[in-house]
Amino acid sequence: MMTNTAVIQMTGLLKIIKGFLLPRSDTDIRAEASMINFRSMLMVSLIAGFIEATGLVLLLITTYNGENTPRSIKSLAFGFLFCLVFHINLHIIKRKYKTNYKVMGVETLLFFVVMAIWGMGVSYNHYIRNDQMLTFYAVIICLICTVILRPLYSIIFVAVPFGTLFALMYRFDGASHLNVFNYSTLMLLCIIGSISKYKITVEVLHSRAEVTKLNKKLRLAARTDIITDIQNRYALTGDITKHTGSNVLLCVCDVDRFKHFNDKYGHATGDEIIKAIAGILTDEFGTGNVYRYGGDEFVITGREDPEAFEERISGVKAALKALVIDGVDETITCSFGTAQSTVFSREDFDNLFREADSRMYAEKNAARSQT
Repeated sequence: MMTNTAVIQMTGLLKIIKGFLLPRSDTDIRAEASMINFRSMLMVSLIAGFIEATGLVLLLITTYNGENTPRSIKSLAFGFLFCLVFHINLHIIKRKYKTNYKVMGVETLLFFVVMAIWGMGVSYNHYIRNDQMLTFYAVIICLICTVILRPLYSIIFVAVPFGTLFALMYRFDGASHLNVFNYSTLMLLCIIGSISKYKITVEVLHSRAEVTKLNKKLRLAARTDIITDIQNRYALTGDITKHTGSNVLLCVCDVDRFKHFNDKYGHATGDEIIKAIAGILTDEFGTGNVYRYGGDEFVITGREDPEAFEERISGVKAALKALVIDGVDETITCSFGTAQSTVFSREDFDNLFREADSRMYAEKNAARSQT
């Protein structure tokens, strides 16, 4: 019986082997690899179909002798028709399934299998006629150079065709015309090459995915206010193009007496006030429509009915009356200025902002005159 140590070692070895043959990867990496395979198959099927068509035409117009010609014609015709049908089928699948990487993966494996079988058939016929059997080698090498296969699949889809063809030749004449060492070496090199291609490609895709994620985080950080976690002034500038050609409502919101709160209660409390107001605004208008423009000033955008927009502002004012900040015994209020216009350019947006900003200050001054 195996000891516990031996069992643990065997289990660890099996995990290592499994990890090598079927390495785990992110769904996005597998999807990207399948898309690369799919694009490769589009190219290979087109080029291979052209080559087979050229060979068929040359064979038909060239003087020939012997009984081998009909076989060659059938072989070239099959290769051409298969590549043509498969190429058309790939375009149909591309339009129908678009980014379904599983369907594309099945198509890739199907193409690999059929082409490998076709290559075996052609080369076997060449072998029994004592001709060079380059077709099989060319097909396998072409496929492993263009298709990304996980190591286990590389071993299966290379070793099985090589083994099958060797078995056929051995059955025919004991593979007497074949150098077994060279044949086996070529098979091994194909497997190693396929596995190496997979490893390198996955590393490149993984590195690219990491860079993409990092860039996404950097873009998000650049658009996000560090105190409130809502969109900032830079984000507002970048979003102007979203409003091009639209009738836009724009509201400027400014905290009343914010300097007083900062001076009396401290900047930490001031930040808490800013965060609380940002939360109220986003609850009412949504995170995609609220920006911290700077300091104690916010900008709100919308395309809804002006009356509904004003109702939301009234909701914000009501929420501010109920707002409680630790240590603050005064009511916090904001002034609002709203303007509406159709935006066609950056200049139109700037003019709309200035109009809203002017109305906001008018409301603020009116409130001050009443106190």
